[in-house]
Amino acid sequence: MLIIMETIWCVCCIGGPGFASSGYQLTVAPFVEYDYLNDLGAGQDLLDRINEQVGGWLSGYDNIELFQHMFIFGVEIRIAYPDRWRGWELVASVATNSGSLSMLGKDYDEWNDLDTIPIIPGVMNTSTIPFTNVDGQVHIQVDQYMDYCFPLQVGVRYEVAPTGGPVNFFGLISGGLLVMKGGLDIDIYMNGSVNSPVQSMSTHARYRGNAEFQDTGWLMNFLVGIRYTWRKDLSSSVTLGYGIGELDDDVDVDGTLIGSADTTILGISGSIPFNLPTNFKEDTKLEIDGWRFRLIVIEWTWQ
Repeated sequence: MLIIMETIWCVCCIGGPGFASSGYQLTVAPFVEYDYLNDLGAGQDLLDRINEQVGGWLSGYDNIELFQHMFIFGVEIRIAYPDRWRGWELVASVATNSGSLSMLGKDYDEWNDLDTIPIIPGVMNTSTIPFTNVDGQVHIQVDQYMDYCFPLQVGVRYEVAPTGGPVNFFGLISGGLLVMKGGLDIDIYMNGSVNSPVQSMSTHARYRGNAEFQDTGWLMNFLVGIRYTWRKDLSSSVTLGYGIGELDDDVDVDGTLIGSADTTILGISGSIPFNLPTNFKEDTKLEIDGWRFRLIVIEWTWQ
């Protein structure tokens, strides 16, 4: 946010009068934008990998949706030459996230029934054994956080020629770099039991870990909007559009599974504690798309 405020200050104090005197038109427009994105965090893929590490007893996260909501502040700089370019403008913008993504929408926190407990992960589980009853639940909590997010965009904007009234319509195409860093704090608790005529087993386990990711990629936006002019140098606008892009995602997962398994076989009881670290790195490519809504309360124009 500090970078954005410094950008506005420099442009307003230095660039504004210079552009106006040369025949160009300069507009500075601070904005607030809400983005609704798909598949940005790949939370389900990460939990799939963690599930492989801990033995396959996780369940119920098939519909997990993370990192869909983005709330950012930014500034848009536009350059026009009304005498030659008509309604066309060159556009550049920089933005940053407002903080934790939990500001919009809730993080994942669900209880799910434990249908099966793996005996040999990936090969055999309790559902394949006759006269066996499985009971228990899995509690999955995932808290998402964002260290930083910087979309840097350049593009062109075309505004329909003024009709004499205060309302004008425009279209905008922009594209550029998207850099992000954030992660997931993951806490999973399982309490389950397996009972059969010859054996009973109860298991208590907790997994605590962190998945940190660094994303670098590109993003392209297609936007349309409406602008209301209050006076010659002041106006407001709202914009709605769609964005597509691709990210290179470097994920570093670090966690630990601790717990115990208590078994009774033909009257003989025993307890087996376990402590299993789960560390891995993964490089993936993510395709992202989603809707965005941008609000410019006040924009200043020098002309």
